[in-house]
Amino acid sequence: MKKFVTLLVTLLVIASLSFCAVAEEKPFAGQTLTISTFSFNAELLQKNVYDPFEAATGAKLVVDTGRNPERVTKIVESPEDYDVVIIGDMFVDQLREAGVLETFDSSKLSNISGIYENARAPMGEGYGPAYTFNRLGIVYDSAFCDVEIKSWADLFYYATAAAFGLEPGKDDEAIFAKLAELKPNVVKTWTSANDTITMLNQGEISVAVLLDYSYTTAKNANPDYIWVDPTEGSFSGYNMLNIVKGCENKELAEAFID
Repeated sequence: MKKFVTLLVTLLVIASLSFCAVAEEKPFAGQTLTISTFSFNAELLQKNVYDPFEAATGAKLVVDTGRNPERVTKIVESPEDYDVVIIGDMFVDQLREAGVLETFDSSKLSNISGIYENARAPMGEGYGPAYTFNRLGIVYDSAFCDVEIKSWADLFYYATAAAFGLEPGKDDEAIFAKLAELKPNVVKTWTSANDTITMLNQGEISVAVLLDYSYTTAKNANPDYIWVDPTEGSFSGYNMLNIVKGCENKELAEAFID
């Protein structure tokens, strides 16, 4: 009995030491990283990025989402509440101008050489890389839209004076009356791509202006949706990762970006 107890204690000690050794192998165990990011595709990011990162590093991620302008305001007012910000280039520029972004040495990122050169430091050396490109385009439901759209001009033609034989400067009163008549055709000025996709899927609208990554989600729901790169050209931009000034776990932040 004594030998059995001794053996049991020994095994428990070995198991405990083994557990500690495994825990110690995780480089950022016990550390927390607070991330400000988009609400779009939150479940996929949790599954494919956040959960694996936590499992590999031992760190805890706190994810805060919201609309871009609101997130910028929160970071500018309380940068100490955040460590990493994931946001579009226009808003990165605002944060940089506000002095709330931390610079870092991107050569520490082991994966930096694996992305396009112009994505490595879009805002200049010391600032974070872009992880996606995106572009703006037109999406319409070919099952309900009886006009083939190829351009911005096509999209807005039926709201122009020329479409009704009216001349700006001469028929202004009639033009504004016609705009008022057409106003119900603009169902929503969207602030969330998710809302717009839902409206497309429910048949509330047949045409929308969306970023390309939103179209992928929409297309999965309905193969009748057509993407249009307007003939006049369009807007494109980056989504980027940056470290917020005052980040206490900078190495962890760099590991996350990597």
